[in-house]
Amino acid sequence: MASTGGGAPRPAPEARDWASLPGEILFDVFRRVGLCEVMMGAEFVCTAWRRVALHEPALWRRIGLDEWCTQGCHIDKENDMKKFIAVDRSAGQCEAFKGTLLAVDLLDLTKRNFVLMPHTVLVDFGIGMGKKSLPFRAPSLKTLDLTHNDEEDSIEELTGALNKFPLLEDLRLSITYMFFEDENLLGSVFKACPRLKKLVVMYASAFDLMCSEEDFSMEPIYGDITLMPELRSLELYDCDLSFKALHDILDNCPLLESLYVHGHFDKLEMDEDLRLKCDRVRNLTLPIRSAYYV
Repeated sequence: MASTGGGAPRPAPEARDWASLPGEILFDVFRRVGLCEVMMGAEFVCTAWRRVALHEPALWRRIGLDEWCTQGCHIDKENDMKKFIAVDRSAGQCEAFKGTLLAVDLLDLTKRNFVLMPHTVLVDFGIGMGKKSLPFRAPSLKTLDLTHNDEEDSIEELTGALNKFPLLEDLRLSITYMFFEDENLLGSVFKACPRLKKLVVMYASAFDLMCSEEDFSMEPIYGDITLMPELRSLELYDCDLSFKALHDILDNCPLLESLYVHGHFDKLEMDEDLRLKCDRVRNLTLPIRSAYYV
C-alpha cells in the first residue's frame, strides 16, 4: 500500500520584524534603492526607518546625480524641491548636487534660512513644510550639475552665487538662453571658481532656442581667461571659439589634460605657437568647421 507521506505540517515561517533591522543595514539598503524612493515611500514604513532617513546626514551626500524619480511630481519645480529637502537632511555634508536652479536658489543653498519663493509649488512630504523657512546648507559642495534657464539672471548674479562654494571642483553648467554680446560667461566662471578641476559648459543649442540650425548662432567665446591653476578637464558645447580664446585657455590652464570643444573654430588661424601649445594637451578635440566656412 502506497505511503500517504503524512506527518506533522511544517510550521509557518516567522514574520520578519523589518523595524528591527540594524541602522547600518537600513543605511545600505536606502543607499541602494535610491534617495527618491526613500523620500516617496520607504521612510514612511515605520518610525525606525524614518529615523534613519531623517537623521543619517551621510545618506544625503550625493543628490540628483543618479536617476531621480518623478513619482508624485507634476512639474519639475516639485522634483527640485525634493532635492532641496534632501540637502537639508544632509546637515551640511552634501558634496554633489544636480538640479535646475535660479541664481537666488543657488545662493539659498549657502544660507541657513531658505524662504520658499511664491512661485514654488510644493508636494506634501509629511513634514508640514507649508511656506515655512527651511534650513538649507551645502558648504561642502564639490560637484555641481546645474541647469540655468532664467535669462533675467545676469552673469554676475549667477557667478556670484557660484563663488559661495569655495570647495567646488567639478562644475557642469547648462545654459538654455543666449547672452548679450559683451558678456563673458566662461571668463566669469573661471574667476568665480578658481579651484575647479573639471568644467563643462553647455551653451544654448538650437533646440533650446526653438530655432532652426540655419538661424542658430553659437555663443562666441573671445578670450579674457584668468588663471586656472588646478583645471584638468574642460568641455565647451555649442560655442564659437576664437583664436584668442584658445590661446588664453592654454596659457592659463597649465595642468589641462583634456579639452573638448563642440561648435565652431577657424583652424586656418592656427600658427606654429598655438599648435605647440595644443600638443601639450593629452586629449584635444577642436571643431572641424568655422562659423564662416562650413
